Amino acid sequence: MMANKILTIASISVFLSACGGGGSTSVGISHTSSSVTSVSSYDEPALLKASVYDSFGDRTTIDSNVSAEIDPYYDNGLFEINWSVDAPRDYYLEVSFGYSLFIDNASIVHSEYCGPQESCDYDGFTICEYTTDLAMRCDSRLGFADISPQIFSLPQSGYLFISACSVDLAYCEYDTIRTRLF
Repeated sequence: MMANKILTIASISVFLSACGGGGSTSVGISHTSSSVTSVSSYDEPALLKASVYDSFGDRTTIDSNVSAEIDPYYDNGLFEINWSVDAPRDYYLEVSFGYSLFIDNASIVHSEYCGPQESCDYDGFTICEYTTDLAMRCDSRLGFADISPQIFSLPQSGYLFISACSVDLAYCEYDTIRTRLF
């Protein structure tokens, strides 16, 4: 009988860790990639599209076969992020960079409050900057985020995550853009 209880507890633990229940740094936040078909309530923001204009002016989307190339030595490391969101109310737009496809391990480099009365309403863009100090920001009024934990050697392949989140951050939907940092 004791062996059955231990086996049951072990099975539940394995199941939870396989579903992302173990080791997640964003407890209580459900991230849903808009590249995956999902059903969400109309009360939540829906990220309709996102794209990046890289350091060289090339546009990259989630469907692109190439990576957005971001170079701190070219055009001062500037690049642009564009998005379109369908939301019944205000939302947060977040930009993160990570070395893997796991958004929970990424470094947040920008967060902006958006909505009908805000400058970014439902279609927006932001100019971002990547520096030789391995830092990134997407608003010149805000400080730089240290992304060095995401970089092992340059050039570094990784991912930009563009997320639309409910104001209480209980729900986020994101697109992933392949990126190559120099």
